[in-house]
Amino acid sequence: YGENHFILFSVTPADMNKDHKLPPPVTPDQCFGWARESVFERLPVILLKLVDEGFVSREKVSQLLEDIKNNNTFQELVTGPDRDLWNNAIKQKKYTWSNAPWFFTESYFYRRICDITDFFQNKKDPFFKQKKDNLINSKKPLSQMVESLGQTLEEKTLTEKSFLTTIYMDLWGNKADLSKNPHGSSQEALLFQLEQDDDKILVNDNSALYAYVKTLKGCRVDFVLDNVGLELFCDLCLAEILVHFNYASQVFIHFKNYPVFVSDALITDFNYTLEYLSSQSDEMKAIAQRWQGYVDNKKWILQDNVFWNYYTPFWEMPDYLEAAIKESSLIIIKGDANYRRVHGDLKWDFSTPTSEITSYFSVPICLIRTLKSETVSGISKDVVKLLFEKEKDWFYSGSYGHIQFINKKQITQ
Repeated sequence: YGENHFILFSVTPADMNKDHKLPPPVTPDQCFGWARESVFERLPVILLKLVDEGFVSREKVSQLLEDIKNNNTFQELVTGPDRDLWNNAIKQKKYTWSNAPWFFTESYFYRRICDITDFFQNKKDPFFKQKKDNLINSKKPLSQMVESLGQTLEEKTLTEKSFLTTIYMDLWGNKADLSKNPHGSSQEALLFQLEQDDDKILVNDNSALYAYVKTLKGCRVDFVLDNVGLELFCDLCLAEILVHFNYASQVFIHFKNYPVFVSDALITDFNYTLEYLSSQSDEMKAIAQRWQGYVDNKKWILQDNVFWNYYTPFWEMPDYLEAAIKESSLIIIKGDANYRRVHGDLKWDFSTPTSEITSYFSVPICLIRTLKSETVSGISKDVVKLLFEKEKDWFYSGSYGHIQFINKKQITQ
């Protein structure tokens, strides 16, 4: 991401590499193909959907569409508190839509949308309608999750079976990604098939995660969110379980600061989720009341920070944010976009140990995501070979998942 990036963690992935070099970034012009398709085919569809919905005029988005189509250099941003960060990188690198790091390109696309729609002035989320529809269309899987949560909270102590079920639901809820599926996804297809989907979890550290959680008592846990709708509901179910059984006295829940990747969660989306639940069944109303209570009693701390929207790797986290999360006993990091930032969205060999790449985290972390990109780690070469023979698009289809738990203290002991 440039020679002048500012390393704030004491250890970075480069320190674990004998050559002290990081792999190159994933770019649309040097990859397996999904990144290029994502930029030049998927992003225009996302933009035109806003036009079709009447949120923005075709005239306002025409320049951005032309920039993508003609592979122009990136234009500077004109609004927002972080425009200088973006503009400095744009002026320095003179990126085009094909040669820029893929994550930079996607993040910049959504940042341009915020400019075009005057989000920083009017605070109107351009993707709110799609998010709202996604939640409303999730009634059946939501009901399944409500029933599962109720059964779990009735237990005297959290059983491994109930914990695994919650984690699996949280994992497969990550399929509901409106940037990956800009035409919308069938919520019926997201009904959880827990047992038969076990073979789709390429790295499954669920039992180790459960064993670690059981050692916690009244600790701080941090939750870095991904998508709204069904996935956010599953995230919050897990957050409730952690405080209900007193593994966590506080869960710090981290939201995006402005709209990105269509369905990424903002604090306003949390508020709407509770509003929606309050209009549904008695069971859902009770959940909404409990969850609002956790916020009011400061058991759940809702925070948004512009860093979660940036294109930079997680090892470039600001010192004040790094200092805060170092107080955590567990950081749960959800979704593919966050996974890419944990890895710097670099072209790691798929068999690179995830513990090496995440060496800069001093506290235990858990990465929960369905695979939707070309950034993958922690899979043996033999398994990678078999997957390519079976499905050429396995690493970005969204059909496979990871539950990767890394406890640096255990590794170094």
